[in-house]
Amino acid sequence: MFPKQNENNEVAAAYDYAELAKYADKIIIMTYDNHGAWSGSGPIADIRWVEESLKYALKFIPKSKLYLGIAAYGYDWAGEKVESVEHKQISALIQQYKPAVRWYEPSKSPYFTYKGTDGLNHQVWFENARSISYKLDLANKYDIAGVAMWRLGGEDVGYWRTIRDKFR
Repeated sequence: MFPKQNENNEVAAAYDYAELAKYADKIIIMTYDNHGAWSGSGPIADIRWVEESLKYALKFIPKSKLYLGIAAYGYDWAGEKVESVEHKQISALIQQYKPAVRWYEPSKSPYFTYKGTDGLNHQVWFENARSISYKLDLANKYDIAGVAMWRLGGEDVGYWRTIRDKFR
């Protein structure tokens, strides 16, 4: 389901968490796509936004039914264009352009910039094993049912070690 922190927009209001929780065995909150084609560049899943979404959901959904959605991809912004990229593509961009991969501490998110062969300045935000470790910590902190990955197969191979270590 769509993540939300309140009922202040029509998309959020379309998902009645309490009512849906009565009928669903499992509910996955899509705590990814904090930024995308509809916004400027930024984190895929800012940890602060993820936690606020999780805390709000727990007001209405029993923790035994709640799963946190984690992303297995990133976005490459260039001008008005946004492209979804899997970890293999991200690795290829890093190898080709040799950008400094940076860590944005407030959101617990990696990103980098490069100038592409298209002549445009690109900004890539993505998830990796380190960034998802913070999301897994939230799943443990709030003792929810688990996590669900969006776009299985596009993830950083390090995800699986991180998941194993966090959910022993």
